[in-house]
Amino acid sequence: MVQAIVVSILLLASLPTFGACDPNINLKVDRPYTSESEPTVVAASATSGCRIVAISVYVDYKLIYQQHDQSALDGRLVMGNGPHRVVIMAQNSAGTVAKDVRYIVTNADPVEPPAGCDLLDSVQYTGDHVPFTAKSPVRVGMVAHSDSAPISSMRLYIDGINRAQTWGTSGYCLPVAMLSLKPGYHFINVQAWDALGHIYLTGSIVQVVP
Repeated sequence: MVQAIVVSILLLASLPTFGACDPNINLKVDRPYTSESEPTVVAASATSGCRIVAISVYVDYKLIYQQHDQSALDGRLVMGNGPHRVVIMAQNSAGTVAKDVRYIVTNADPVEPPAGCDLLDSVQYTGDHVPFTAKSPVRVGMVAHSDSAPISSMRLYIDGINRAQTWGTSGYCLPVAMLSLKPGYHFINVQAWDALGHIYLTGSIVQVVP
């Protein structure tokens, strides 16, 4: 019996490896420019032979936004007026990381209003009605407000999977994010935390049409 186990292990070890993906990442960042208006446009795409598992945005060495299982980042993020160091980082399933570092200045003359950031509801997902229809990529946004303490983080769940998250002093609002979704019905849930650990929830349904 012991010999049979050893032989089987040797046979498996001698098999050639198939299906290994190319771990190299090509990260292309279109925005932000060196000068931007608030909320700041962030646009990037990542391609790789391995699946892109996360695209993250660091502002002044702090993680403020991350989305999962999306190869493109297209939206507006609240960074605050003034000079910033912005790092956009992509990671694939092989563990490879690619990043782009740039230095920008944001100002208080927005090209368009920070959509939804001034709402006073405890937490809101900016869908029109339930269900509502959209084409992919779907434009989404979320905002949260708490009377007890500042909002420290929010998560956007699509069909039970965490697709996007915000952190930090600007974590109370995600003005715009474009997310790719397959045709059909999708359940949208937003979860927010304040600095005291209180949790707030809301949800909606979106029908993605071809």
